[in-house]
Amino acid sequence: MISAYWNTNTVSPLAVLDANGRSTEALMDPVTYVGWDFTSVWAIDPQRNNGFPYLRGLPYPGLGLPPATVRAGGAPLLEWIAANQGSWTIPDLMAIPSADVMTAFLLQREPALGLHQKLSLELQPPVILDGQVRLDAALTFNAQPVDGPLQGRWLVETASDPSGPWQRYDVTDNALPPTAGITPLLLPSGSDNLFRARLQPGLLR
Repeated sequence: MISAYWNTNTVSPLAVLDANGRSTEALMDPVTYVGWDFTSVWAIDPQRNNGFPYLRGLPYPGLGLPPATVRAGGAPLLEWIAANQGSWTIPDLMAIPSADVMTAFLLQREPALGLHQKLSLELQPPVILDGQVRLDAALTFNAQPVDGPLQGRWLVETASDPSGPWQRYDVTDNALPPTAGITPLLLPSGSDNLFRARLQPGLLR
């Protein structure tokens, strides 16, 4: 392998004579990469691949997203945007806050300002049934029930005291189909009597 580099800020050198170690800052500069084609093969963009080189042939080029949004959604978000951006009316994704973009991803709709403020999630009192706790999660958008489709995972945290500790469960696979905006979430019963839930935007397994 010729002109391969490693990060001296994150990796301990295995061979002290290896001359290809570079700092994080240097690895974000195309001048560092001897013999690399940054015209047609490689590119560097602060908004992609954490600022390190990426192959131009990969999907979602030139999306124009704030770094915080890229970090929050990762490749699944970028691929979704690349597949749908051509049909959207918004001129500039840079003007949309990360919370609104992630809400759009969750609801599978066009990003817009203020989306996350229109989304509401409330838990109804838990019910113990056959050794399980059933939590009915009421999800609304703009005061209207949301039944899906949703691109996210249901996370529930439980505790016996408000000060914690809180135990987190991913209950996506135990969520029943929603009806009129109510999604029943099932988890094992225990001694905890405090519950809170949230939807984490992302791809469903």
